Order: sequence, then structure tokens, then C-alpha cells
Amino acid sequence: MRFLLIFIIAILLTSCENVINIDLNKAEKIIVAEGLIELGSNGWIRLSYSSDYFDGNKPEYIDNAIVTLSDNNGGSEQFKYKGNGMYLGNLLKGKPDKKYSLKITIGNKTYTAESTLFPPAPIISVNFEEQLFQQPGDLTKSYSVILKFMDNPFIENHYMIQIQLNDTLENNSYILLKDSYYIVNGTIEYKPLRHRFAQGDSLIIGLYSIDKETYKYYNQLNDLKVSGMGASSTPYNPLSNFGTHVMGYFAAYSSTFQAAVVK
Repeated sequence: MRFLLIFIIAILLTSCENVINIDLNKAEKIIVAEGLIELGSNGWIRLSYSSDYFDGNKPEYIDNAIVTLSDNNGGSEQFKYKGNGMYLGNLLKGKPDKKYSLKITIGNKTYTAESTLFPPAPIISVNFEEQLFQQPGDLTKSYSVILKFMDNPFIENHYMIQIQLNDTLENNSYILLKDSYYIVNGTIEYKPLRHRFAQGDSLIIGLYSIDKETYKYYNQLNDLKVSGMGASSTPYNPLSNFGTHVMGYFAAYSSTFQAAVVK
């Protein structure tokens, strides 16, 4: 999973007669972190520095960091640098119901992020129903997907859904869910109304169990996406769980997948 993080620069003009000279090519460099530990897999993180807004050069990777992953049971390991900003673990593997802490040290500065890995949610079924209302000019039938999966009713759960349509990640998008809105008798039945499919379409649905902080982060990414389309006058960078001096995120998650064909 990759995070596309950008700077958006807002310029306020106080008078149409004043000439304001702004050098857009001298933005302060910020650490960009993309880190993950998945159920049953080793952790990893890619580190780089942000580039200037109009800089088309390749990322400036960070190769002198000390990266340490630990869990709440006393396990710990130092990642090994593999090149191109990538640091990999080879000892700790993601386990359910564990909290992981990832510490980055660069020079005399240290940044730490935490994320909890929740168990995967078993998918019960994937079904389709015909849309009653077609889009204007659409002469063919379209269908909605209905995803049903299990949910632990005794704890607060958060999910992210991604749909791969005909071997392509649909709109490079994701759907966020909180179980409190949909859970009935330990199951969730969810139908994304804005997603339409045609007969014969092939889908792979990924259901990711994420923690509350990761859910908040992706919500902020959604806000950024909306603001980029002109719906907001106050764009911002999502708040990293490494703190205000880092862009990006460290996340722990588990996932389940289900393939289906629209018939």
C-alpha cells in the first residue's frame, strides 16, 4: 500500500497592485515515511525527503537512519537498509492483537509511531444486486456489490475496503467503515452505492482491519482529495502518527480477500 503525499501551496494576495515574489523552489525538506507491518509478514519502511513543488527529480532517499521495530511483549529488532530508502525487518512478524512501535533515528532526532494489528475479519459472502436506477444514457444494466463479513461486537473496529476491477484497482480508491454504523448480530452487510459494475466484471475485494488512528489518517487523505477538487479552501497534509515533522504513516493491519464475478 502506497501513500501519495503532496504539498499544496496557498497564496493570499492582499492587493492587486502589489507585486509579491515567491520562490517556490526553496521549500523546507520534510521526512516522508511509508511504513507497514502486515499479519504474518515482516515490517518495512521507506524513507525519503520531500522535494520542492516543481522539482521533477527522483526522490532523495534517506540512507543513514536507524530504524527499530518493537512490540508490546518486549520483542525488538533493528531494520536493515536495502537501498532506495528501504529498510526491512527479518525477525518480528505481524501478529494479531499486538501494538507495534516503529522508531526512526536520523542524526540526533528521533521519531516514533505506534499502530495496533487487529485480527482479520472473515468474509461471509459477496453478492450483487441490480441497480434500480440507471445513470443517464446508460442502456445496459448495472449492479451493486453487497459485502457481508464477520465483526467482533465486543470491541470497536475499523475497516478499509479496496476493490480491484478487472485487474485494475478501481479509481485507486478505498472505502472506510466504522462497525458501529453497520453491525447487526456480529456481522456487517455493506453495499457501496457509488460503485457500479457490469455483467461479466471480475472483482477482487480486499477487506483490511485497521486501527482507529489509521482510520483517522485515511479520513484526512479523503479530505485532502476532496479539497484538491475545489470543495475546500483549506487543504492540508494529513497528520502523521510520527508527528508534525514527518509526512506519511506507519500502519499495522490484517486483510482478507474475496474474488467474485458479476453474473
